[in-house]
Amino acid sequence: MCVNGRCVSLASLCNRRDDCGDASDERNCHVNECLNRRVSGCTQDCENLPVGYKCKCWPGFRLKNDGQTCVDIDECSSDFPCSQLCVNTYGSYKCLCADGYEAPAKNSHSCRSLSAEEPFLILADHHDIRKISTDGSNYTPLKQGLSNIIAVDFDYRKELIYWIDSSSPALTQRRINRMRLNGSDLKVIHRTSTPSALAVDWIGKNLYWCDIRKKSLEVSKANGLYPVVLVSTGLDIPTDLALDADTGHVQLSIFSICLYTVLLSVTVPSGENESRTRFSYVCSRETTDCQKKSQLISLLLCKCTYAVLFLRQPTFCSGS
Repeated sequence: MCVNGRCVSLASLCNRRDDCGDASDERNCHVNECLNRRVSGCTQDCENLPVGYKCKCWPGFRLKNDGQTCVDIDECSSDFPCSQLCVNTYGSYKCLCADGYEAPAKNSHSCRSLSAEEPFLILADHHDIRKISTDGSNYTPLKQGLSNIIAVDFDYRKELIYWIDSSSPALTQRRINRMRLNGSDLKVIHRTSTPSALAVDWIGKNLYWCDIRKKSLEVSKANGLYPVVLVSTGLDIPTDLALDADTGHVQLSIFSICLYTVLLSVTVPSGENESRTRFSYVCSRETTDCQKKSQLISLLLCKCTYAVLFLRQPTFCSGS
């Protein structure tokens, strides 16, 4: 923009013609401020322009709002590029692998196991729990003669299998069970009304489950102690549950007909700390009945998935 308020194209700058009408487009031409860092103030690179200059940063850095100062980008926190461990360095980052893993020569961002043990799957039908090879060529029965398994999860680090047994006709007798991978040390670690899904957080050593009758999302320590109700409103029919322990996200699948607030607050029984739970929604493809109105989401026979983000770890009672 010219001093007199008129606008001209960049191509009109410093062309030895008074395109502005006040000659302001021909002032300070062919002055290279980048030759003197005291003039430009750029901490890294400087690009000379027909009039003025522009500060630029090296790869791994970003320009601050002052337009001159370059600061390091923490790639490990902004866009986690590594499959396991990430260490931020000045202008870059370095990927590392946990014990028992190494980085392949052609891909330093990933890690592969050094163990000779073949990967496997844990499969549960209504009455049996089995260990199956990933190609399905062979399987090993781990526990047989069980009653009615409706959900299962596995703590690989501790080699513990968790499952829900819904065989008991009494609503107060539905059980969450645990045993070792070899089938030993079978225990009932929690009893709840009507559990429908469970998931193990092997990093935080917590156990999460949904209860259809109580319409709740609950959590305890991995051994079943110190149970806490995280969400007890707005969950009409919680049908499934999954965890992303690295990011702290819990994914809930809910079939519901009601109104939900976008942000609700859940107080855990510590007396001091508060855990906030944020809801977002994605409707299934077969319906178009979801509408967002102000800060409420109206659900009309719409099967939606809610992403729940716990901004702080659940706080348990003393002894946890």
